[in-house]
Amino acid sequence: MLILAEKDAECTNIVLLLSCSHHFSRFLIPNKVIMNWKLILALSLFGLAMGFATLTWNSPKLEQFLWLLIFLLCAWLIGKNAERSYFLHGFLVSLLNCVWVTGLHMKYADTYIAHHTAEAGQYAKMNAELGLSIQQSMLLIGPFIGIFSGIILGLFSLAASKILEAIRK
Repeated sequence: MLILAEKDAECTNIVLLLSCSHHFSRFLIPNKVIMNWKLILALSLFGLAMGFATLTWNSPKLEQFLWLLIFLLCAWLIGKNAERSYFLHGFLVSLLNCVWVTGLHMKYADTYIAHHTAEAGQYAKMNAELGLSIQQSMLLIGPFIGIFSGIILGLFSLAASKILEAIRK
């Protein structure tokens, strides 16, 4: 175990736990943070479903509406079921969503492009300017979308926790 930072007795140590080969149970997360990993994984399955749905279905307004509903539901469930670190829970759910969606879109890029002509034009432009394939472009753009949406879901989750806390009182 390698301690990366330690302030005073009241601050949490940031711990990097490295084991021999494949066990990374905690990394750069304060060791006092209680994470509900089952909740994070379960909620990220909405991203998996949307990843599959958006392969052949192209309705940007409906997709945005569904993502908003998913974010509101996830925020409420995080606010209700996470003990603390609501923002981090929401952020990590969105990062996993990004992995699911980007991975599926990369794997089935031909199907995705066949149903998304506007995006195909954007990827062609990136190919012309940067020499990137469609999959490389998706891999480049996906994490930015994941981080941005993670900030949004993190803030929604934090707000939901405050609202639920006020209701309980």
